[in-house]
Amino acid sequence: MNLEPGLTAVVTGAGSGIGRALVHRLLDEGLHVVAADVEAAALDETVAGTEAAAVVTDVSDPDAVEAPAAAPHTRFGA
Repeated sequence: MNLEPGLTAVVTGAGSGIGRALVHRLLDEGLHVVAADVEAAALDETVAGTEAAAVVTDVSDPDAVEAPAAAPHTRFGA
């Protein structure tokens, strides 16, 4: 995978563990990040003090997945 500054990534499960670590790593690499998780409080902790966009999302609901998919266009214009 070629990760370059300015690209946009959407990370699900971003509220904890590997998802949270991935969000911070991608931000460190200069990417725009949309962080998605079902737990709002945990998601807020992940994105606190960063430029990442947070979208509360239950990925088990196909209709709910539209929100993080649209977030890059709304937040980053990408």
